[in-house]
Amino acid sequence: MIRAALLLALALAGPAAADEAAARRAAEMLERAEALLSAARSPEERLAALGRAAQAREAALASLRDDLRVGAERRAEIDAALRAEERRLLAVLSALQRLERAPRAATLAHPGGPVAAARAEMSLAAFAPELAREAADLAGTLREIAGIYEAREAAADSARAALAALQRTRGDLAAAMREGAGAPDDPLLAERLNTEAAALAAGAETLRALARSMPPSGLADRPRAASFA
Repeated sequence: MIRAALLLALALAGPAAADEAAARRAAEMLERAEALLSAARSPEERLAALGRAAQAREAALASLRDDLRVGAERRAEIDAALRAEERRLLAVLSALQRLERAPRAATLAHPGGPVAAARAEMSLAAFAPELAREAADLAGTLREIAGIYEAREAAADSARAALAALQRTRGDLAAAMREGAGAPDDPLLAERLNTEAAALAAGAETLRALARSMPPSGLADRPRAASFA
C-alpha cells in the first residue's frame, strides 16, 4: 500500500504544480483581456482589446492542451497503479475471509499452538474491515482523478468554441470599421462585446477552479491500514 501511495504521489506532485501555475497565468491573461475590453470605447480600442482577448484565449487553450497531453500519460500511470493496488487489497481480503471461514480444527493446527491461533484469528477479524475500507478509498480516488481530467476535457472544448466566437466578433468589427460602421453606440455590437467580456471572465474563473482542483501531491502521507508490501 505504501508503495502504491508513493508512486501516486510521485506521478502527481511535480506536474500538478506546473499545471497549476500555467492555468493561473492563463487565467490572469483572460482577466486582463476582460478589463481591456470592458474599458474600450472607440472602435479602435475595441478591436485592439479583442486582439488581446484572442491571444489570451489561445494561451488558455494551449495551457489546457498541454495539461491534457501530460495528463493522459499521468492518468494512465495512476490508473494502472491504483488498479493494481486495489486488486492486491481485494485478493488479501478474500484470503482473510477464507481463513475466517476455515474449519475450526484447521485453524487450531497453528504452528504456535491454540493460543497463537486464537490471536491470529482475532487479528484477522480486526484487520479485514480496514482492508475493505482502504480498497473502497482507492476506488474513490480513482474516480476522483477521472472526474478531474474529464472536467479539463470539457473546459478545452468550451475554450475552443469561445475562441471561435471571439474571432468572429473581431472579424465582424474589423469589417464594420472598414465600411465606416462599428460606432461605439451600436447596441448590437455593444451586446456582443459585453457577452465576450463576460465569457472572458467566466473562462478565467474556470481555469482558476481547475487549478484548485489539481490532484493533491501529499497522498503518500495518508494513513494506510497495513504496511506488509
